[in-house]
This record gives sequence, structure tokens and C-alpha cells, in this order.
Amino acid sequence: WWIAPSCRHDPEKCVPLISGGDGWYVDYFMQIAFHHKLPLAIAVGKTSADWKGLCLEHQVAQFWWQPDISFIHLDPAKVVFPPYNDKEQPIGIYKTDVDRLTLIKYVYNDLKAVAKGVYSFLKRMAFSMEAVETMLKDKKLNA
Repeated sequence: WWIAPSCRHDPEKCVPLISGGDGWYVDYFMQIAFHHKLPLAIAVGKTSADWKGLCLEHQVAQFWWQPDISFIHLDPAKVVFPPYNDKEQPIGIYKTDVDRLTLIKYVYNDLKAVAKGVYSFLKRMAFSMEAVETMLKDKKLNA
């Protein structure tokens, strides 16, 4: 466990935050906790299964991304920080929110040549994140 300065005097008051993999975003969370005086105790699950299991078994903050079905039934909320700072983050200073990523559609390289109608349909297709979350929740609840 890494204990943030704001709760080192009383670690029982820290909010546990569990990350996975090789410590996804741990350096980011440590700096965010420091700069915003957040009382976090940060740990990394030994395996992805451990990370997921710990987050499901205990009421903890966790690193998560969208779209993904793992924790969607918990209806997690995003913690919002000041907007992404394109001067600080590239040099390793993390006080602001992460930069947003755009989901991109990928298709078979020759799809346009072999199925022009399908290619055109897929090119025009778009889903809002809200629609994607609704579909994932439905899949999770009705699987």
C-alpha cells in the first residue's frame, strides 16, 4: 500500500484505491492524491483476477475504463479533476484529468471492395457512450 500524505497520520481514514495490471495509472493517482490532498491508500492487485475480485468484494475506488463490462453493474462514478493540462502531463506532472481518448472503428482493409453496402453502413454507424453503457448493462444483467 502507498498511503497519501493527507491520511498518513491516520491510515484508517484513507480511501482504498485498487489498480491492476502492472500498476495502471498508479503514478498518476499518487500525484493526484498529493496535489488535491485526497486521502488515498493505493494498491495493485497481483493479477487482473485479483484486481477485479478485490474491487467487486470491497467498497473501494478503482481504476477502470469505458467501455467495459467488469464493474458496470456497480454504476461507478467518475471523479472529475481540472481539465487536461497539455503542458504539465507530457513532462510527468499530474494535477489534472487525463486526456480523453476517442474510440475508433476498425474494419477489414478490403471490406469496401468486397461489401460496399456493409462498409457504408458501418461508416455511418455511431453510438453515444450512454448507448454503449446501456447495451453493456443489459448484457451484464441478462447474461
